[in-house]
Amino acid sequence: MANTTTKTPSQAQMAIRIQFSNIASTYQTMAAFFDGAYTPKPHLVNNYNLLLKYNLNKAPVYFTMSEAEAKACVVAPYKVTQGTLRPIKLEVRGDMLISSIRSPEGFSITEDVTTLGEVSRALLSVNMYMKEGIKYLFLT
Repeated sequence: MANTTTKTPSQAQMAIRIQFSNIASTYQTMAAFFDGAYTPKPHLVNNYNLLLKYNLNKAPVYFTMSEAEAKACVVAPYKVTQGTLRPIKLEVRGDMLISSIRSPEGFSITEDVTTLGEVSRALLSVNMYMKEGIKYLFLT
């Protein structure tokens, strides 16, 4: 008969498990958008591995155990790109999500009026690191 013991995880172990849970939920939510996000990518390493590598133990996230079990996911300052493209940073300020992408002064997007071409030209005109022909994906 095998002996069984129940070990209570340490606070540090629980913190890592919660971070792991949030990163996993983030990946599941955004998996379709990670194609090409990390370049160059070593052989036999996938986007999920790299998301964990760059973010585990970097941004503290706090959940209750029931939230983690329910696969809750919160906004955290994760590194979701790596490589030759400059990362786009997002941060929460009050009740707003602020991006490092600039737009020309006075430029606004009007629903059903502003075209994709107009948005592209506007962003390219003030974000010198953005290059024409490179596809950027914006999630809102």
